[in-house]
Amino acid sequence: MAIDFPSSPTNGQLYTNPTTGMVYAYSTTYTAWQPYANSTIGYTGSKGDIGYTGSRGDVGYDGSTGSLGYTGSIGYTGSTGDVAIFYSYRSIIM
Repeated sequence: MAIDFPSSPTNGQLYTNPTTGMVYAYSTTYTAWQPYANSTIGYTGSKGDIGYTGSRGDVGYDGSTGSLGYTGSIGYTGSTGDVAIFYSYRSIIM
């Protein structure tokens, strides 16, 4: 059940929930209704019975794991290139 708070409250205004007896105070700092510290809490009803829980079904069959796929060979590695020297009129670059 929803609580029907006043629509234009002022700071510190108290509101008592008619169903539960719980008291709330409005705070302009938080722009919200908050439980009032001196409030009495209303009646709590009894707990209901626990309903029937049916039996669980059997666990299903797990299939076998498939075989691993083909792994290819490692490719060709080329030879190392020659070192070149480039001469510039200001420096030698290697």
